[in-house]
Amino acid sequence: MDVLESLREATQRQVAFDARRGAFVVGGRLKRGLTRLVRALIDVARHEWPTASCAGCIEVTRRRQGETIERAAHMAVPSTRRAGPILQSRKRRRSSASAFELCVVTTAVAEPVATPQASERRECKGGALATRHGQAVDRDIERLVSRPALIARPSIDPCAATFVTYLHEKLGLVPVAAQVPIYCSRLDFATAIDVLAVDVRTRSKLYLIEVKASRMRGGATRTSANACYLHNEHPGSRPRGSGLPTDMVRSVYWQHQLQLWAMAFTLRTEYGVELAGAAVIRTTPTCAYHYPLADVLDGNARVDAALERALLAL
Repeated sequence: MDVLESLREATQRQVAFDARRGAFVVGGRLKRGLTRLVRALIDVARHEWPTASCAGCIEVTRRRQGETIERAAHMAVPSTRRAGPILQSRKRRRSSASAFELCVVTTAVAEPVATPQASERRECKGGALATRHGQAVDRDIERLVSRPALIARPSIDPCAATFVTYLHEKLGLVPVAAQVPIYCSRLDFATAIDVLAVDVRTRSKLYLIEVKASRMRGGATRTSANACYLHNEHPGSRPRGSGLPTDMVRSVYWQHQLQLWAMAFTLRTEYGVELAGAAVIRTTPTCAYHYPLADVLDGNARVDAALERALLAL
């Protein structure tokens, strides 16, 4: 794609990563990272839990055509505090034998994914540290972009294999670039896009994908506790700024959505790249979760301006 080649040329000349200092450099100067910027606006401490949570989780394991399927059914605790937004899945279907419904506060669906490695039941890379695991998954996805046949190799992290398989079989996409550095002069941050993908049929539509990896196997990652932790409002004040979406709460989900928005905003305003879609995909060794860019953040000029003001004020 000409657009992708132009983007690569522009970013390679503009942005470099300094591995020793662990930061991006633009014009000889260190730039703040996107993750730190997002957390400054939506701060979710890792030891805190949401104000609305699930009362119970019933996991049912059943077999269908020789494949183990897990479901998670949840009951919400009535809360005086506002829960997070209902997430709309593009598939818009209820839980079935081939899909999971995470929690009553979300309709996002996770689907089991069978990869060439599925029968090996190998462990993820990176040990107990989530950061190291995420870095290992990023590196392996980058390898798979240039050499797809490596997906069957034992050296590939199962989360990376799940992600690439899910893109192709469920979404009809193929990754064409990974870890693409970008710089936003309007917000003065630099980051790396996890994955850029194109549709298999025409190879003309470009998609932005942010990858989140989890070592947990099975259906609902960490079951109800994780679902609530991701999507419901955490204690503390809400993000401050006039014109921000009214359903933007202090949650991990909205951190991820803001991160996705910032990258899509940068591609459009800095490099003139128009996307066909953007999504966060949470991948595990056995299934994947698809969270499209929220409608309120997708091409909304008023919200774009409000978020730009809020981030510049930090």
